[in-house]
Amino acid sequence: MAAVLVLESTEMLTASPPAPSPPVPVLESSTEVLTASPPAPSPPLPVLESSTKVLTASPPAAPSPPPINNGVFRSDLLTAYEALRSPDGLIGKADLMALLIGGVLAAAVLFLTLLTWRRTCGRLRLRCQSCLAVGFAAPDDVEGAELLYSGLPRSDGLAAGAPPDWKAPPAVEWSLSGKVALVTGGSKGLGRAIVEELLKHGCEVLTCARDLTPLAALVSSEPRCVAVQADVATAEGRQKLLALIARRYSGNLDILVNNVGTNLRRTSASHEYTDAEYDLVHTTNQSSAFHLTRQCYAALKKRKGSVVNVSSVSGSMVDNTGAPYAMTKAALEQMTRYLACEWGPDGVRVNAVAPWFISTPLTEPFLRDSSFHAAVKRVTPLGRVGEPHEVACVVAFLAMPAAGYITGQVLGIDGAMMQEGFRYESAH
Repeated sequence: MAAVLVLESTEMLTASPPAPSPPVPVLESSTEVLTASPPAPSPPLPVLESSTKVLTASPPAAPSPPPINNGVFRSDLLTAYEALRSPDGLIGKADLMALLIGGVLAAAVLFLTLLTWRRTCGRLRLRCQSCLAVGFAAPDDVEGAELLYSGLPRSDGLAAGAPPDWKAPPAVEWSLSGKVALVTGGSKGLGRAIVEELLKHGCEVLTCARDLTPLAALVSSEPRCVAVQADVATAEGRQKLLALIARRYSGNLDILVNNVGTNLRRTSASHEYTDAEYDLVHTTNQSSAFHLTRQCYAALKKRKGSVVNVSSVSGSMVDNTGAPYAMTKAALEQMTRYLACEWGPDGVRVNAVAPWFISTPLTEPFLRDSSFHAAVKRVTPLGRVGEPHEVACVVAFLAMPAAGYITGQVLGIDGAMMQEGFRYESAH
């Protein structure tokens, strides 16, 4: 029994797990059992083989670029060009020719567009930075002119986000073409300069004076200018103008310039004025302007017109021109501010200009005095008296659509005289 137990133990130690050997008879001798050969080892697992291959595999070699034109490498541009010309390329010779013709046509269209833009700018007398950049405009045409149009809607009746009509010279913002103006006292001095300036900007002008002789040459040479003998200081004279506006201009009036004025000087002697002298100054300078303006209100409202009153620095300071004259000019400036607020909702603008000494027939007797002329220049920072056209240009601007948001203002045309304070210059 002891031998049998030992034999079973030996068999258990030598048997392989995957393939068990056939059972050994228990009654066999121990020699046969001990000399039996062990079973053959099982073949290696496929997983180990596959793992070995993955770890030992080398990456494939990168293919070398194909040689072009007998192995000579060209630049990327030439390579692309050869690819396009090849039978297997993207496009053929006919397509290349079509591209070439298209490029020439595109260049021609661009050139014609720039040429048209240049001619348009020339008609409008406008120049922008783009024109300067491409040499289409001289730098001294208009300094720094830039045309910028935003996409914001406009409240002045023009198309939202659109620039003015480039085909309509001159630009609508800076033109008075098609407008009708009434200028009082237009035979000489500031009134004559204002009439000529408005005509220059395309306006039709109706003017009046007690003496039409100085206007004869202008009226005969300019069909857009009409002159009427009338005194606006009287009701009859004002009614004569209103009747002509209704008949000749169908009741249309865009611009009213209250220019007429007079003065009687009593330097430092206001108590010496007579009733008649005071009434003359007041009626001519202030009363006539108020009555004519109120009578033109309906026509101005219909056309959303503009009123420009010609005042003076005397309305804001003491300058030895006499109290009645200064009073009427101060009243004219206050009327300007008041009517601008009252008539603003109707689209009627009211402004005024306040000149200092201007070289006119009215001031010529004073300026002939060399000491007086020197005193005027001494208190004027620009060091000179003004010229009539310098006032007329401001009046024309205030009447233009470009000044459409300016109302209730009194613009000084005085060489900064009104801004000059006390200055003492030491001799040392």
